[in-house]
Amino acid sequence: MRGNSDLSETYPFSVAPANGWGNPNPSEEWVIANDAAIGKAVKIEADGSFEDVEYLDATRFSDASTAAIASGRIAKQYKLAA
Repeated sequence: MRGNSDLSETYPFSVAPANGWGNPNPSEEWVIANDAAIGKAVKIEADGSFEDVEYLDATRFSDASTAAIASGRIAKQYKLAA
């Protein structure tokens, strides 16, 4: 029996190419996907709040590591609100 969860610290948020996995990503941008909502990504507002939107409208990041850091912040906020 395993004592550790299979879920990451950022679940349900993960980093994904800007157009979603399996789609061309010519801009090489990244978004934060919400795995709890099919086909949705996160738009981060100026005040730090966020909402689920289509991938096209999601906040874009220039690299995956920056998106991963933001994903951690969003996950922490999400867990505190639950």
